[in-house]
Amino acid sequence: MFSNIKLIPAPMASLTDLPLRELYIEFGAKVVVSEMISSEALHYGKPSDLLIRSLSQHDHYDGSYIFGAQIFGSDKKKMVDAACFISQFPVDFIDINAGCPVKKVISQHSGAYLMKDYERLFDICEAVKASTSLPVTVKIRIGFTKIADNITEICKKLESIGISALFVHARTRDEWFSGECHWDILKKITSAVSIPLFANGSIDSKDYSNIVIDETSANGVMIGRYAAQAPWIFSSWAGKSFKIDRKFVAEIMIKHLAAAESLYGEYAATKLRKQLMLYSYKFSNSKQFKISICNSSSVKETLNAIKRWQNAA
Repeated sequence: MFSNIKLIPAPMASLTDLPLRELYIEFGAKVVVSEMISSEALHYGKPSDLLIRSLSQHDHYDGSYIFGAQIFGSDKKKMVDAACFISQFPVDFIDINAGCPVKKVISQHSGAYLMKDYERLFDICEAVKASTSLPVTVKIRIGFTKIADNITEICKKLESIGISALFVHARTRDEWFSGECHWDILKKITSAVSIPLFANGSIDSKDYSNIVIDETSANGVMIGRYAAQAPWIFSSWAGKSFKIDRKFVAEIMIKHLAAAESLYGEYAATKLRKQLMLYSYKFSNSKQFKISICNSSSVKETLNAIKRWQNAA
């Protein structure tokens, strides 16, 4: 499934929703993954119309890209229920999150917590794998408070269960997104497993991704925050380039806002605040823009703020 794939955008809560995924695809991404989907929410509550639309809209039978849905949780039965629900939609694979470091996920014994409760992770993976005909992948970190002494054995066990690919953030949970990535650990893992492995952590360009692939022997890379900040990065792998100025970025903002409005209505003005700030991150004189969009309560106000930012000196 992942042969010849070198770049995958990472799933990120509150960011990689349908409008952003569509931008990724437009700029050349060959794989996209949903935001984290709570197995608890699917088990106890009726799936939201937004979730159903999000999973349904990737109707891509032409095979132009691959779509994965990521689930998280700590209860095997609920994770199976989530996998069965998702399997009804045009989804190509299911990804199990064992890497999210945020407190509210950890407190549920989900996400990166599973890196210190890896027997539970194995049970979940086995149960999910048995419940669906879809390939199952896992996103992990290399430990919780410290690098797991048996991280290689953990990955080998996941391979033996039948996991189709590993997405490995080369930091521990307690390192969050800071400090140097432990690429040497990924090298040890790639030497021990034969399934595809994608390296994740602080990758911000095609040049750096090539360095990481050379150092780790990974099949490819997974890019998170930088992809959300600059979705046009995927065009680099196709040999395309753009002049990244305010006009170009403002046009992307406006397009993204329009797509979000069609999905969320006026809530798009609130939903896109973080995303729009990411777009403006590397430009000077963006402080007033950030204030404006944080105070905006309507799509029209947000649109006007974008236009003012575009014309700022």
